[in-house]
Amino acid sequence: MESDRPLPPFLPETQAQFIEHVTTHPEGWFTYCQLAYQYIEKHGNTQEELELQALRLRTQINEIEEQLYTANQDKVKLSSIVEFQET
Repeated sequence: MESDRPLPPFLPETQAQFIEHVTTHPEGWFTYCQLAYQYIEKHGNTQEELELQALRLRTQINEIEEQLYTANQDKVKLSSIVEFQET
């Protein structure tokens, strides 16, 4: 799967290399900074959306578990009534 994560125009090993490259290639670094910011904004929102969706799903699971518990209790009660009536 191809990532839309931007890569810097150069991977410096030292601060001096970084400063030299930024000084001689400012347009590439400017574009990289813009794309990196857009990527962070896009994926930051995605993370928030996923967290909200997970919270909604946890709430739904809790509600379904409560319904299941209630249904099982009703089943036990009805089984007891049927058993009593059969005797």
